Order: sequence, then C-alpha cells, then structure tokens
Amino acid sequence: ERQDGNNNNNNTTNACDVIRPDLPEECTCSNPTNRWSFVVECLKVFNETHIHDTIGMKIVVDPCDPSGSRMDIEIVEEKHHIDYRIGGIRIGEEKEIPIP
Repeated sequence: ERQDGNNNNNNTTNACDVIRPDLPEECTCSNPTNRWSFVVECLKVFNETHIHDTIGMKIVVDPCDPSGSRMDIEIVEEKHHIDYRIGGIRIGEEKEIPIP
C-alpha cells in the first residue's frame, strides 16, 4: 500500500490517480481515452531578473495502444515561438532527440 493510502487495486483507479501525487504543481494529468492512457501537461513561467519566458511540455502516454505502447512529447517555448513535437516513440525504442 502506498504512503498516501491509495492501494490502486480497484477498477476505478486510473493512471493519473497513480502519478498525480508525484507531479510538480505546474503540471496536470488527464485520461483522454482509457484509464491507463494519460496526458501530462506542464507550464512553467519564469519571471526572473535574466529570464522572462514560459516553457511547457505535453506528454501523451498510451501503454495499451494496439500497435504497441507509445509516447508522444511536445515542447513549447513562448518567447522564441518554439513548438517542437516528438511523436511515436514506441516501447523498446531508444532515440536521442535534440531540443532546439
């Protein structure tokens, strides 16, 4: 049993219920298709002396995809208008992907 008292053994528990306690406050989690697929979206605003920018990330995970588990990642940065999508990473694949 987890320290938060959720043993995740019932049929209503979903992936977000499992990972939400460990997400930073800038992130949200949703279950768009089934209980084990999930989308994590994070948006971090920087208002510091030398940096005024917003950086975000969207991660879509579908471990039950009929073609094999997959993950998509999207990185956004507002100041320089970067919207970089990395799609279709499948289970067992390794990729080195430079972020511009």
